[in-house]
Amino acid sequence: MRLLFLFLFPAFISLGQQFPEGWIGNYCGDMHLFGGKSTTVMPVKFEVKTVVKDSVWTYRMSFFPKEGEGMTKEYRITKDATGYNLDEGDGIIIPMLLVENCFYDFYEMENMWFTSRLEKIGNHIVFELYGGQKSNPKVSKSEEGDITAHQPQFVQKVILKPCKK
Repeated sequence: MRLLFLFLFPAFISLGQQFPEGWIGNYCGDMHLFGGKSTTVMPVKFEVKTVVKDSVWTYRMSFFPKEGEGMTKEYRITKDATGYNLDEGDGIIIPMLLVENCFYDFYEMENMWFTSRLEKIGNHIVFELYGGQKSNPKVSKSEEGDITAHQPQFVQKVILKPCKK
């Protein structure tokens, strides 16, 4: 019986929907912005739409702060022979890795580093972005080589659920 379970378990895993199936739609949630010793919570709306079947999708995230004006950022996820990319629309293209319905990326800008993940879990989408300054790295030495590490200085995270109509 155990042997049967081991062979059937991978089949159950593969039944999950892979991007873009199950992603298209409108989602809402509260983004938690952690930085230093402060935390801010901001309502957001997230929308995923197909632009060109099997190759181009938009994702739009709208932010609604308690004070000041809201803001909307719109990006495109594109798929080509090399894989997926995040197109910020201003000439910035960030390669993305899709593994088990989760996008990962890493990039640097000026003296900062950033990494994010965008993951579909059940009927939720989790978005998380974190990063920090590249200055003052911690360097560790070992027989296998040097390790340069940077401490994250901010985190933005939201669990998005389908918006109630």
